[in-house]
Amino acid sequence: MNPLAFFDYECDACQAPVCERMLLFALAHDYEEETLCLDCLVEKEGVDKVVFVEKTKTYIQSRNCFKKPWDAFDASSCPLLENKACFCQDR
Repeated sequence: MNPLAFFDYECDACQAPVCERMLLFALAHDYEEETLCLDCLVEKEGVDKVVFVEKTKTYIQSRNCFKKPWDAFDASSCPLLENKACFCQDR
């Protein structure tokens, strides 16, 4: 499988591949007009990546409008799992 086939989107800022769950991360932080990868989101927000991810995932799980599409997306085949760079896995 082509690893890029997993990603349906591209970051508007750096052209990195973006999956549907990262779109939800951006929407949860009111980035509706641009598609951003995790690194660009963290840079724009000026926060620690690990803290940002955990807080965002908690927020997404608390809001059905985000939780429903989050749960519908199968992230188990993310090519970033190989190098432990996927932050959108369920734990």
